[in-house]
Amino acid sequence: MEKFETGFALRSRVLFIDSSVYHSNNYQFFTKDLESLTRLLNSDQVTLLFTSVTVSEIKRHLKAQSKEAASAAQSFQQKGKILRNLPLFSKSIMFDRVLSKDIEDELLVGFDAFTSSKNVEVISVNLASAEKVFDSYFSMLPPFSEKKPDEFRDAFVLETLKAYAVENDVRVHVISSDNDMRDYCDGDPWLFWSSNLGEVVNTLAHSVREEPLVFADKAYNHVKALFAQIVNDYLEMQDFGMVLGPEEKIYDFKFVVENMRATNERVFSASTKNSFHGVNFEFDVVVKYCKSGEYLGFLSDRDVNPTYQKEEYSQRYSKRLETEVALSFFEGDLDSVSLDDWEFDLVDGDLLEYPYLESVTKPKMFPTYEN
Repeated sequence: MEKFETGFALRSRVLFIDSSVYHSNNYQFFTKDLESLTRLLNSDQVTLLFTSVTVSEIKRHLKAQSKEAASAAQSFQQKGKILRNLPLFSKSIMFDRVLSKDIEDELLVGFDAFTSSKNVEVISVNLASAEKVFDSYFSMLPPFSEKKPDEFRDAFVLETLKAYAVENDVRVHVISSDNDMRDYCDGDPWLFWSSNLGEVVNTLAHSVREEPLVFADKAYNHVKALFAQIVNDYLEMQDFGMVLGPEEKIYDFKFVVENMRATNERVFSASTKNSFHGVNFEFDVVVKYCKSGEYLGFLSDRDVNPTYQKEEYSQRYSKRLETEVALSFFEGDLDSVSLDDWEFDLVDGDLLEYPYLESVTKPKMFPTYEN
């Protein structure tokens, strides 16, 4: 995944922002970091998740803070009314009528506009397993703890995110100031935690989402050596054999695979989660075997079988293996690339026929016996 100057590693383009982070950013959905995030959403660089619980919680906070803001404004107007005697404040909007309902309505309109942005998904906590939540509660596992035993909201949110990640085969980057959420995400393969929204948005802003076909080439190159070893092991396990005439016999047949090289490497298809490739492997099969040559008769009175001159042959055959390979990965993360499946087609099978590349005959003057 992409890294920026801070060393932060972007491990997913699917984000979840906890309500605590929206609160610390003063619910400024269209300014600063959240404005930058909106641009990234609109340019298809990232997906932002909300849970239904998070949406309700943010709305509740907006309503509560609207009342506090209206009360504070009214208190100021009452206590600071003497300021209206000054020309500077005589027509100031600070003394306009302030109603909590007006503040609430405008804030909710802004929040609804933000959640309606492109590439924003609101997921229901119905995805979460209540049994898992209560198991964590009774075992005091994160996000529950002795100091915070009633973290059911966070527990349902986190279980929902994990269920979504597994169901959609994606990883989710959880941004929260809550250390209990951090502890839950720690070591989990589907969820990654960060407390710094600006760091995440900055890294996203400095990295461009690659086209799937472009990353597919990188993914294949990442596992190319491993796949070549798999192919080599497969070839060495083959039962290569020679086509012989009706009267021909050979002995001590051995072969080795040499000079294997990948050719015609190409991508059949690719997405953000997987890719399918075709690769040909050309290679040589070097065989060594013996034939019985000139009849030598009985070499001693103790021999019970006739003896023949033994001739050793060496031949080199050119062969080709056509392969298809399927890779899976998390978007943009080379370390997550996995070889999922492969198919091999040994062109012309494992029989070794002409044309071969070379033939060398080396007579050996030692006996071999035939019945």
